[in-house]
Amino acid sequence: LGAQFLVALTGNILTMPGLPKVPAADGMDVDENGKISEDWGDEVARGVAEIILLFDPELILLGGAVAKQGEYLVDLVERHLEEYVPKGLIQTQIKVSHLANKAQLLGGIAELVDI
Repeated sequence: LGAQFLVALTGNILTMPGLPKVPAADGMDVDENGKISEDWGDEVARGVAEIILLFDPELILLGGAVAKQGEYLVDLVERHLEEYVPKGLIQTQIKVSHLANKAQLLGGIAELVDI
């Protein structure tokens, strides 16, 4: 169940001001081994850098189906993150969600089943 499926059911989905109309995942390239491209990792790292510089969170969870890439994804983002945030400023831990692309569904029903 993804956002494109919801658009078909609801018509339009509004996004926050400043967000692109097309998700970054639409431009994701995968190599012959099923690994995400460096360009996409750089795009994600740029967004993560903005979050770190604005909010200085202790933890950022990368979720969705892409989280199935595991430590490869974390390493990719962290490597590109150094281009946008000075190394001494990165105190944020980056992990992948074990819920992967089920996070939205489980979050949506959490109130109903009292999780």
